[in-house]
Amino acid sequence: MHRALGLLAVVLGSACSTLPRLVERPGHPPSHLAFVDVALFDGSTESLREHVDVVTDGPVISYIGPTGAQPLPTTDVAVIDGRGKTLLPGLIDAHVHTGAAGAPPWKNELPAPERNLEAYLYAGITTVIDVGGETVEVTRRRDAVRSGTLLGP
Repeated sequence: MHRALGLLAVVLGSACSTLPRLVERPGHPPSHLAFVDVALFDGSTESLREHVDVVTDGPVISYIGPTGAQPLPTTDVAVIDGRGKTLLPGLIDAHVHTGAAGAPPWKNELPAPERNLEAYLYAGITTVIDVGGETVEVTRRRDAVRSGTLLGP
């Protein structure tokens, strides 16, 4: 009897302990993003460009220049205050296993591919190459990310 109650407690505990989302897609993403007064690392040199504005038009960067030198878009724009922050390109991880558990092996956790994909984005990784999964599953996840039904790099 005690063993059955213990098992029930474990099952209920694990069912109620869902992990919070690491990243979420906004309901209505703005047409423009304006990162104002950031330090920019673009990879072209080893140094940062200080006090820079970076503006996007959809998925395309439309302006990079000194802070305040160009007016920001006035409609459908999200302005991000970049003072004291650094903006850099998305990172690439060329050897991942999205179908693996996201925890160390001694934790005995089940694989969590969707959570892993969220974790990559949360860490700034915008491109991954999955080298360890079953081709069918890797392709299914890739296609779901491309179509927007799954959030991931």
